[in-house]
Amino acid sequence: DCDGTETNEKLELKAPSFYRGLNYELIKALYDLKLKDQKYRGKDNFLNSPEFVQKQKILDIQNEKEINNIIKKYGYPGESQVGREWRDIACVILVHANSLSIQLELLPIIAQAANEGELSKGIVRILVDKIQLKKTGKQIFGSQSGIPFEAEHKIRAIEKQYNL
Repeated sequence: DCDGTETNEKLELKAPSFYRGLNYELIKALYDLKLKDQKYRGKDNFLNSPEFVQKQKILDIQNEKEINNIIKKYGYPGESQVGREWRDIACVILVHANSLSIQLELLPIIAQAANEGELSKGIVRILVDKIQLKKTGKQIFGSQSGIPFEAEHKIRAIEKQYNL
């Protein structure tokens, strides 16, 4: 379940009354971050355009700071705060983050939220793979095409550490 299909949906912001019982201001903040996350990344020729990649990197740096502040203030903005539709967005933003230190700092919070049912474990596994790729050039769960896997004992240790 590392395919990320839940995170590729086109999310639209509905009227505040639709989100009764949820934190609309937090949903709006996630919506704005998602728009910035996909501004250039969503273009057909994104990977073939150094200009788009650089512009997206600047937005990703802004997003990672904003999502870090959100998580510090609210905890992980999961299903109980923002609903099923928006529960994975903060983790998606962190998957695309440039800062390994922010990813590592927030991973335990995110893994705990996933284990409490606040977001899908699949997107957390993608985040773990992105972190491991930055750290060692290898992956744990197989979400990154063409990237070799860590040794079996490291895979089992990380699965156990984060209950994934």
